[in-house]
Amino acid sequence: MKNKLFKITLALWCIPLVTTANIDPKLHGKFTKEKTIKKQFNVSSDALLKLENSYGNLHITSWDQNSTTIEVHIQTSCDNEKKAQQRLDQITVDFQATNAMVSAETIFGNNRWGWNDNNVSIQVNYTVKVPVNNKLDLSNDYGSIYLNQINGSTEIQCDYGSMKIGKLNSTSNDISFDYTSDATFDFINRATINADYSNFTIQDAKQIELEADYSNSSIKNVEMIDFSCEYGEINIEKAGKIIGEGDYLTTKIGHVEEAVNIEGDYGDIKITEMTPKAKDLTIKGEYTNVEIGYNPSYHFDITAELEYTKFKHDNNIQFNIKREKSTESYYQGHHGSKGKNSVQIDIEFGGLKMIRR
Repeated sequence: MKNKLFKITLALWCIPLVTTANIDPKLHGKFTKEKTIKKQFNVSSDALLKLENSYGNLHITSWDQNSTTIEVHIQTSCDNEKKAQQRLDQITVDFQATNAMVSAETIFGNNRWGWNDNNVSIQVNYTVKVPVNNKLDLSNDYGSIYLNQINGSTEIQCDYGSMKIGKLNSTSNDISFDYTSDATFDFINRATINADYSNFTIQDAKQIELEADYSNSSIKNVEMIDFSCEYGEINIEKAGKIIGEGDYLTTKIGHVEEAVNIEGDYGDIKITEMTPKAKDLTIKGEYTNVEIGYNPSYHFDITAELEYTKFKHDNNIQFNIKREKSTESYYQGHHGSKGKNSVQIDIEFGGLKMIRR
């Protein structure tokens, strides 16, 4: 009897539910059809979960069970009831599962269909629970990705959507997103990030390698970052070591506690404070305005080679060499004790300003 009840329960768990209703306000149509597909798989604690979806959201929660549950809610909407039902019938999910790997891919049938092709709008939402030590491979277009935290490695791709990510605790995270308007990360241990035409915020990170074009990057705290960016803005409130290249980029850095090495053309570079803990500072740029603030306890030797560049500074830097000509100038000096840290500045066609905070 118990066996029979178990089989009936499992069957009900996997049967798609189909109804007619107007549920989601994003679905503009007189008739809305929907179905829900549910699956549950027993997996190893460090298994891989692969999800591939479009036109909807991935909502993933990690837990302490060696089990992966996936619920897929599919909706179609149209003023023509027959077309809404026909499109719903064409959308399926391909599941593959072993103890070491679970994958789910949304199949849209006719590839010519899109989010609202033929006046039928679509939404496919995944709600997933996964072991906290699992690895993730996520791909989602035209939708959002939500994840609380994960200990395993990740590959995350999101285009034309948004992301709200909690903690990525692994030292291996590969993240890429295009045209993503709002992406947030609470904590990243270590990651490679590739972003185009996007905005994102990282609250706390240990090590970041960033490539971003036409994007606004905001990082509250990072121990080490290596960035290469074109067009847009990068804003780092607090950092350890910074290595960067930027063209047509606005670079804003708050408080620096280790070394800085930045090359930039056609942009602005502003550092609020080189703290007492900070190390060497190297900046090279063309058509770039540079402003550097430094703590009274940050001691350094400075060499500045400038062409078509004005140098504004206070009286706290002691110069032993000053060569100023109409188009080029050379400065050598120090602030505080000699031989502590090195500041190297090389700018053509720009401006340089240094202020003690």
